Amino acid sequence: MQDQLVFISHPLDLSTMVCLMYKLPQSKDSSYSPFTQTTLRCRQLIFEFGGHVLANPITDTSSILVICLASLQASTVFCSKVDKLQLSLCGKIPISTSLLEDTMSYTLRARLAPAWNKVGDWLLGGRQFLHQGDRIPAVQVKVHMADNRVELAITANTVMFPLLQPDDLGLEFDIMKQFIEGDSSSCLNVEHFGAQSVLVLPRLTKGKLVSVTKQLPEGSKFSQWSAMKRYWKNMYGYRLEGEEGMEPLVYYNVSFWGGSVLTYPEWTVRRSSPRPVPRSDPRPVLDLFIRELQESNKLVCGNTFMLEEKPLMPLVDAVRPSEAGVGSRACAMVGWGQPRMLYRAEEQRKRSHQQLWASCQDGGDDSLSVTVGASKLSNDSGYSTDLSQAASCMTTGKTSNLSQAASCQTEEKLSVKPSFRPSTQAAVVLKVTPNQS
Repeated sequence: MQDQLVFISHPLDLSTMVCLMYKLPQSKDSSYSPFTQTTLRCRQLIFEFGGHVLANPITDTSSILVICLASLQASTVFCSKVDKLQLSLCGKIPISTSLLEDTMSYTLRARLAPAWNKVGDWLLGGRQFLHQGDRIPAVQVKVHMADNRVELAITANTVMFPLLQPDDLGLEFDIMKQFIEGDSSSCLNVEHFGAQSVLVLPRLTKGKLVSVTKQLPEGSKFSQWSAMKRYWKNMYGYRLEGEEGMEPLVYYNVSFWGGSVLTYPEWTVRRSSPRPVPRSDPRPVLDLFIRELQESNKLVCGNTFMLEEKPLMPLVDAVRPSEAGVGSRACAMVGWGQPRMLYRAEEQRKRSHQQLWASCQDGGDDSLSVTVGASKLSNDSGYSTDLSQAASCMTTGKTSNLSQAASCQTEEKLSVKPSFRPSTQAAVVLKVTPNQS
């Protein structure tokens, strides 16, 4: 577990702030849920008055909390925008610490995207994080307010966040091949893959996979890919499209708690949550996050937003009740502190996910070169396989005894699990050479 560091802002003048509660009208438009309409209106206020408004959607009641300067509330520009969004003022609310923390947290996160994107409890770094097949910088942030200062408790790491793969669905090879080589109307359903639970971004909500299609299904609220991209950008700040500008190869249709079926592009459905990489150095991730946080939030409620240069590292020590007086023990250490472990050397790479839904090849069409007699067998997956495991994969009816393998000096096909990687690779060949020992 990485250490948590606390970054504290310079003091903010919040004496002239007001907290306003706005209510959305009853909408007859069934194409957008109250959740969507509330979130979209809230984000419009945040970006229209960037640096001067803190806002948080209360989707359960179709309401929006807004904290801003009293002078801004009375301005013609603000009133005009509120009228355009059809928001009605319910009244003013006393500003509490919890309200300030909630609105501050939501606003900072909204303005950080797409540089940092909310996924469950994480913020994952990079505009193309959905397409990143390698390590992704990640932080977990908690916002606190004390003495008119913003306190950010941050845990930084790098994570792996793989796509949902055809292998995860346990599909038979023939069914998989028929789907991939079929036309755009091809479909996989529960008869093919059984009961499957998946996690859906951005909250990593657990749902039931109903079907997999190659195109947007009939009845979807998005009739075109462009409309789906625009929705995710406006709602969450996600940029669905990769650098190549390609549409998703498949769409996942998911049901939540037996409700209506919703459609998601392949990059927004995963098997598991982001997995932290052990012994990752948090310093580069923190430096990047703090720099981009201050660049995207130069003003907060009209105040210049700056963080102290050095963080605080909380100190957790046992304290007797008799020593619990103010100032009796230091609760934090200034600076980065000494690492408690040896960090792994990070290699900066930008590797996209494999297009596993693009083509379907039998195991005999994959590329794997194996030399018998070595202590390990390596292939293009980057993992190592024990010699005994590789020998047991041979299905030619011959014994896997090493002495016989050394004398045969022949090439034989290696029967492996069907692969759904692109078909540009050569055939799988087992090259058996004499054992030099």
